[in-house]
Amino acid sequence: MQRSRSTAAVVALLFIAAAAFVWLVPDARDEASAAVSVEQGRAGAKGGEGLREPLAEPTTVRDERRAPNVAEIVATGDDEPIAIEVRFVTLDGAPVGAAIPFQLFECADGCLDDIAGPGAPRSSVAVDALSNEAGVASFRAPPDAVYQVVVTDHHYVAGSATLDTRRSSSFDVRLGEGAVLTGVVLATDGRPIEGARVGVSLNSFVGGLADAPSVFSRANYRFATTDARGVYTLSVIPGSTVRVSAMGEGYATGVSEEVTLERAYAEAAPIVLQPEALASVDVLDPEGVLAPGDEVRLAPAREFLFQVERRRPVRASGTMLFRGLPEDDYRLTLASRDGEASEVELRLGVGEQVHRALTVRSRSPLTGLVRDADGAPVARARVSLRDGGRRSEGRSNPDGAFRVGSYTSGTRELVVHAEGFVEYRTTLDGNPSRAGAPWVVELERGLGVRLRATFAGEPVEAFRVECQHTPPGARVPALAVRRARTEAGELSLFGFTEGRVAGKVRSAAEGGLIGVFEVDLFAGEAVADLEVDLVRSVDVSGVVVDTEGTPLAGARIRVAAEDADDEAAVLLAVTEAMGGGAGLESSALGEFLIEDVHPRDTKLVVTLPGYERVELRLEDVGPGFLIVRMQAR
Repeated sequence: MQRSRSTAAVVALLFIAAAAFVWLVPDARDEASAAVSVEQGRAGAKGGEGLREPLAEPTTVRDERRAPNVAEIVATGDDEPIAIEVRFVTLDGAPVGAAIPFQLFECADGCLDDIAGPGAPRSSVAVDALSNEAGVASFRAPPDAVYQVVVTDHHYVAGSATLDTRRSSSFDVRLGEGAVLTGVVLATDGRPIEGARVGVSLNSFVGGLADAPSVFSRANYRFATTDARGVYTLSVIPGSTVRVSAMGEGYATGVSEEVTLERAYAEAAPIVLQPEALASVDVLDPEGVLAPGDEVRLAPAREFLFQVERRRPVRASGTMLFRGLPEDDYRLTLASRDGEASEVELRLGVGEQVHRALTVRSRSPLTGLVRDADGAPVARARVSLRDGGRRSEGRSNPDGAFRVGSYTSGTRELVVHAEGFVEYRTTLDGNPSRAGAPWVVELERGLGVRLRATFAGEPVEAFRVECQHTPPGARVPALAVRRARTEAGELSLFGFTEGRVAGKVRSAAEGGLIGVFEVDLFAGEAVADLEVDLVRSVDVSGVVVDTEGTPLAGARIRVAAEDADDEAAVLLAVTEAMGGGAGLESSALGEFLIEDVHPRDTKLVVTLPGYERVELRLEDVGPGFLIVRMQAR
């Protein structure tokens, strides 16, 4: 017994001496702290060497918190649950070979409800479980559901994490190496904020995977809640640069400075949350036009995680409150099928409370009649109502009547197109059809071209025409290609203003016949009569090579009029007139084929970066196979 007491005394003295040595010698103390940090890092921080006092205690996964392979999601329909297997693998597809704690979030459209701001519904957790030691988890789920996987071990970050039981019952979830990011959320007076919601985006990681989930997927984000000290712990990607967003009850949403994860453990600068600003909104609906599904939207000028457009359904009381707002500029809008309200802009200061009202007006379409100068209805006219970047379109019926848009107040541009008529364009201030009488649009026929086609001196009965119109002084056509067909040997096209009309005529009956025309229209001449002689079209094929005969891929080949330059007018006007479309590129073997080209007064223009431009007159080289040699610059 005496020997035991002596031995114990010696051991105690040695322990005290070692402790004193560690305390008195800085280097030894640092090494001891590092050793503790390394040991703790195996459980959570994973390699936090050199961090003497980690801000957050490392997280340890305890198997007893979750039971593996016993989860079952109750089906709400008539279908019986099916067996689902999830295998956790590395980015290379190898088994992880470790127990992986995970959660499944049931969702339909990305599971992003929980980043829509304070008070928004959270995505429901369908499964909170642990895989077996081989990284495999099994459970039962409905056969027609979609889930997002979130791995809750900070060692790993899921890269591919969508489970669609409508398509499969077996899934591989790829895991990347994770890093631990900790930080603290504080109030302006320095007090820690407990229960704050913290989040970070992982898009920089999943964007590099071939089977990565959508950017707007719940699996692309990590969330945490602060403890009583205001401390949070998040799993992120080593080497990535992120910003941490936070929101808390009674505080404005906030965002940290950028943090770069140079090691497997990092601490972010404190996030200080300002007092929240509030926006109170009254929706005034004197006409009673609102319906279920209508909502008010608050869009911030500066967006980040937790600070996004917020949507609130219109309540029966007509009053709603937007909380947790930081200092910023905002836009209030109403989303409704039957009603509209003018957009409201507001500026919120720190902790400020602002009240605004949205007055709803019923939407009403613009209705009217399309007539010609003689009062006859114009059918199939395309009617377009434009409000900035928004546009509504419709067609007039056989009686010339149209109904288009969803109109309340303000300025709109009305544009009407009809074959054979000049474009009608006007600006409306308010909805003229609300006065009771329909709005009448009168179209002018304008100037026209009357065409007759011949071949070898004989009239061609059936042909089709494509043409474009270029106003005086313009280099590019004002109208897109106009197409028309005739079976009577004559065709009249109207709806032009002064300018040049160029086009091509093709035989519809005999085939292989083509003709081109060009005419200047003047205000004093209502109709220009033209007779177009058709010739046999040709196909041009060939290969593009360099001076040594090596094929050149990607060379641009265009058809142009012989006396035209290489500006936009060639591409948009002459090319369409001469045949061959807007151009093509040589294949990987340098080959090309252009069909149905006019053989006279036509040239091929071939261009390729790094090579001299080549022009070939078809009358010089003739139809058939061409070898186009390009000289390097």
